[in-house]
Amino acid sequence: THTNGCSLFPVGGFAVLRANSSDPDALAVNVAYGPYGSGHDHPDRLSMTVHALGQIVCPDAGSWGYENPMHLTWANQSVAHNTISVDEMAQEPQVRSKGIWAAERGDQRVSGVLRLFHSGPHLKAVRTTCDTAYPGTRLDRTVCLVGDYLMDVFRVSADAEHVFDLPLHGRGDATTDGDVETFKESPFTGLGYTHFENVRRVRTGPGIVRATFCAEERRLQVLQVLPTDSELFLARDPVRDKDTTSCLLARCRGRQATFITLLVPSRNEGTRHGLTMERHEGEIRVEIAHPRGTDHIVFPESLAGGISLEQLDTAGSTIARDSSTGPRK
Repeated sequence: THTNGCSLFPVGGFAVLRANSSDPDALAVNVAYGPYGSGHDHPDRLSMTVHALGQIVCPDAGSWGYENPMHLTWANQSVAHNTISVDEMAQEPQVRSKGIWAAERGDQRVSGVLRLFHSGPHLKAVRTTCDTAYPGTRLDRTVCLVGDYLMDVFRVSADAEHVFDLPLHGRGDATTDGDVETFKESPFTGLGYTHFENVRRVRTGPGIVRATFCAEERRLQVLQVLPTDSELFLARDPVRDKDTTSCLLARCRGRQATFITLLVPSRNEGTRHGLTMERHEGEIRVEIAHPRGTDHIVFPESLAGGISLEQLDTAGSTIARDSSTGPRK
């Protein structure tokens, strides 16, 4: 299905949101939620890759070749992709397996479910869930594209306490406004995690965390609202073909967590956006401030109901509204 510049591939399980399908520099995102595709696939349900400024600004690990040890120890690990990793383990069926052909067992099936797909004139959104990537755990991701930015709301809940990690991989070097703490030895031990270099902990306080990925004249501004008592790390990804990427990794311990991330690509310095969030009566309400005014996006906590967008100009007058029609049947 192709509507308003966006594409949905329901059998393969890919949803592509595009700001402008005729402009190769325009912002776009691909969310992969579909069924695990045998041993050739990677454990990366609900992962996303972000395209802007003529390149993939948020890539995943890709394929390193089956004869390369990095295929197992990096590319086949969930932390190398832009999706949730639990307890420093890969998603099913890889988990802690040292085999490069990890496959589903018996009647096990690993797949996400499409909950919402909307390609309106101002709001473009997709919501997917997955209950089979980790036992007793639900992943729930909503990605919205509005003009020149992406809003990502990733919720995770489980029947026991775990360590939830949300990595975001970006081109170039990652910096942050906050103070950082360096390590003599990496704090990570999980397969895939041990490839991170120059690991630093960001000293975060309450409020918004700001970070930037810088690659030549390209910038990717990142604003995050993290769960209470979270940790945030910066690290360098393993280098492949002189292609430098870094990782911003948010970590939370508990039975549930919500990670809210705003992504704004630009050339050179760009503009600094603002982000605030509140929960109210079963909704997550997000406000994004930018040079043109203020946007309000409302996300339902339950799977019922749709996403709504209201855009205000700098004088506070409503200039546009858009909303999805509710959950996908």
